[in-house]
Amino acid sequence: MEVRDYFKHLSIFGPFSAGPTALQGIIQSILLPVLIGALFHNKKAFNPPLTTIIIKHMIIGFGVFEIIKSIWMLWTTPITLTITLAMFFFASATVLAMGFMLNDAHRNIISRNELEFYSNRDSSTNQSNLKNETVILINWVC
Repeated sequence: MEVRDYFKHLSIFGPFSAGPTALQGIIQSILLPVLIGALFHNKKAFNPPLTTIIIKHMIIGFGVFEIIKSIWMLWTTPITLTITLAMFFFASATVLAMGFMLNDAHRNIISRNELEFYSNRDSSTNQSNLKNETVILINWVC
């Protein structure tokens, strides 16, 4: 592959000169996830800093995306059914792993924040401990 062929893909006219399936690839990889993600977006359950994912909801949205993408790929590109099924299997495993890792990380951060909050508070009066504030003030002054 020559250098000019590489830059042909980066230009504005790259999709039209990159091959017979470039436009289908752009639709599958950019437009289709955006449209399906917009259909399954739930604004009520969105809490930006530490959102935990509802795995069932994620699997349904991903399943719809993969079914539409697989049918689109079989219809518009020269790909076999076994390759499509392999792509579906590995993409599903990857998305599940990412969802579980994200939920685990966010739950750890939430529990750490709660433990820090309760360690700096008196359990009977729910006021902050003076001992912790004096240490912070001493460190701040020095």
